[in-house]
Amino acid sequence: MNDFYDNDSNCNQSNSAHITVQTYEVIPISTKLGIIEWLDNTRPLKEFIEANYAQAKHDIISQAKPTTKSTSNTIMYAELFISLTKAQVQDEFNKIQSVTPSDLLRRAYYKMTNSYEGFDTLRRQFITSFAVLCTSHYILSIGDRHQSNFLIDTSSE
Repeated sequence: MNDFYDNDSNCNQSNSAHITVQTYEVIPISTKLGIIEWLDNTRPLKEFIEANYAQAKHDIISQAKPTTKSTSNTIMYAELFISLTKAQVQDEFNKIQSVTPSDLLRRAYYKMTNSYEGFDTLRRQFITSFAVLCTSHYILSIGDRHQSNFLIDTSSE
C-alpha cells in the first residue's frame, strides 16, 4: 500500500502530509487468519474511548442491555435477534445513544496533551491515519474492521 500511495501524486503533494501505512509483521495461521506482532504503546480505539466514559453513564448502558440466559455473545445476539422486534431494538439503541456523550474521542485526546496545539496535532494525525487506513482496507477488501481492531499509538500518553 505504501508503494501505491508513493506513486500517486495526489497522495504526496508538497503541501500535504506524506501518506503512509504503518506496517508490522504478521504470522499467518491460515489463508484468512494471522497473528500480528506485539505493538508497544498502543490501545484499541474502543478501549481508548471507553476509558474516558464516566462510570455512572457506563452503568446505564449495562442496565439497558437486555439479559439473556447465555453468556456467549454470539448466542446472546442470536437470542435477542429472535426475541426482539425492530422497534424494540431501535428503542434500546436510542436509549443508549441518548446517554452517550458525542465527544468521547475528543476527551481522550485532550487528556493526552497539555495545549491546544498539541491537541490539534493529535486530532489531525488521527483523522489522516484513520482515513488512510479506511481507504486501504476498502482497496484491499479487508473486512472485520471495528473499534477493537484499530490501534491508537499512546506513546505520548
